[in-house]
Amino acid sequence: MPRDIFGDVVEPHILSRPFPQRLLSVFLWPFMAIWNGKTKADRERFDRFSAALNQDQAPRELAAELEGMWHWALNNRRAARRAAILFWALKLPALAFASAGGLLSYLGNKPLAISASALASFCILLDALQPRGRLRNAHLRAFHEITNRLSEAVSDWRVARLEGSATPTKAAEIIVRTRRDAKSIEKFIEDAAASLDERIGHMNRPANRGRSAKPGERIRCTTPE
Repeated sequence: MPRDIFGDVVEPHILSRPFPQRLLSVFLWPFMAIWNGKTKADRERFDRFSAALNQDQAPRELAAELEGMWHWALNNRRAARRAAILFWALKLPALAFASAGGLLSYLGNKPLAISASALASFCILLDALQPRGRLRNAHLRAFHEITNRLSEAVSDWRVARLEGSATPTKAAEIIVRTRRDAKSIEKFIEDAAASLDERIGHMNRPANRGRSAKPGERIRCTTPE
């Protein structure tokens, strides 16, 4: 299987899969999202990324900065998954109750049909009063933007090593550019949250920004359980 710069397996797009797999993915998508959101896999990805930086002989300050950005990217991806689940948490039950109400009404069971319709109306009302999960696209875009910036930073350091210009000055330039990119991505998420009037949490900050590793130390991924 092909892998990207971070060691992750590049999975084929859902539309390129056979039709039965596409149909199964649609029905099992909420459960797959919860399963894929587990922290163990993210820790493994983080460890592979940290090992790659170690192999590239990146200075500890540069490694700490890039590891913090990678941790931030993973948090945004998990936030996107949670937002998608919250977005459909009331819509799917409302659809199911409404369908059940119509079927029960057709079968002549009016009491259960009225109850199912009432539950569907309650789900719709609750979803309208307290909409959730609208920041999914913003978090997903932030994840892709951060990983793109990380890919550029790692590539620049590797090119500098091959050219013989891998100096502390070069590492400092990459750190400055990375922090500038992080500020623009952070502002994008905050603007998206403000436009949708939704709260954002700690996952929208680079976890290790401003912290340098001690000599011989690698900052570890501290994703909460």
